[in-house]
Amino acid sequence: MKTKFFLLVLLTGVISSFTIAQTVTDYSKLSKQHNIYFGFGSGLNYNCGLIGLKLTGRVTETVLIDASAGIGSWGNKLGLGIILNAKNENAWCPIISFSRATGIDKVPLEVEVTSPSGVKSRSTYDINYKPANMVNIGVQRQWIRPQGNRITLELGYSILVSGGEYSLSDQGLGLTIADTMKPVFDLLKPGGITVGFGYYFALK
Repeated sequence: MKTKFFLLVLLTGVISSFTIAQTVTDYSKLSKQHNIYFGFGSGLNYNCGLIGLKLTGRVTETVLIDASAGIGSWGNKLGLGIILNAKNENAWCPIISFSRATGIDKVPLEVEVTSPSGVKSRSTYDINYKPANMVNIGVQRQWIRPQGNRITLELGYSILVSGGEYSLSDQGLGLTIADTMKPVFDLLKPGGITVGFGYYFALK
C-alpha cells in the first residue's frame, strides 16, 4: 500500500514538473548569479524534514552546497548535500545528500502489544524512535525567479543506511509490539521515495 502510494506521488510529481518546466518564465537573464541563498523546504522524506530551513552557498558556477534543518516524523532532521548543474537558469540539477533524523523518546502512541504469555492487548505506551542516517539521491528542478530567487521541486529516493529502530517503554513488563503494528512504523520510518519543495531567497 505504501509503495503504491509513493509511486503515485512520484508519478504525479514527475508529470507536474515536466509540465511546469515548459511554462514558467526563466528570469536568469534579468538577474546576476547569486552565491548565497536562504529559504525553506517541505516534503516527504525530504532532507529538511516535513518542514525546515535551508542555507545554500555556491562553490562554482554550477555547484551549490545545501545545508538544512527541520522537523520530521522521526524527530528533528539535519541535512547536507551537493547540488550539481545549478547554473543561473531554469535547469535540472542532480543532487546527492546525507541526512540524519535525531529520533525522539517517549512518544505516546496507542499500539497493540503482546505479553510474554502471548496475550495481545491494546493501550497507549511510550515509543522511543532511535536516530537514523540516510543517503539521498535525486534530481531537483530549479526555476530562477526575479531578483535571482530559486524555486525547486526535488524528486528522488532516500536510502536508510543505519539506525531507525523503535522500541516500547513497557516499564519492565516484557511486552513487545505486535506484528500488526509494523505497517504503522514502516510508514513513519525515514527512507523511501522523496518529494520536496523549496523556495530560496537570493542574499548575495
